[in-house]
Amino acid sequence: MNYFAVITTCGSEDEALRIANHLLNEKLIACANWWQVNSAYWWEGNCERAEEYMVFMKTVKKNLKAVESAVVTMHSYENPEVIQIPISGGSEKYLDWVKESVK
Repeated sequence: MNYFAVITTCGSEDEALRIANHLLNEKLIACANWWQVNSAYWWEGNCERAEEYMVFMKTVKKNLKAVESAVVTMHSYENPEVIQIPISGGSEKYLDWVKESVK
């Protein structure tokens, strides 16, 4: 698999945009989508609920470590979500665009 979606969640839209814009400017991702979500999760023994912003980014395998490192470094959370999902197929033209859009 050469193409991946990377997902993170942020505590604010400003944080989501700051991370996405940095990764775009560094050409580590081809694009980012973000939207507000309601989250429920365990943290320090308590079931928490929060409004967050999910960021869904497309990139290539060679950039995964750099994307993860940047997200973890820039993120306000102590333990930010960074999930990598292999893209097993899709529009060849779109995937070519992803490849051409990153360094």
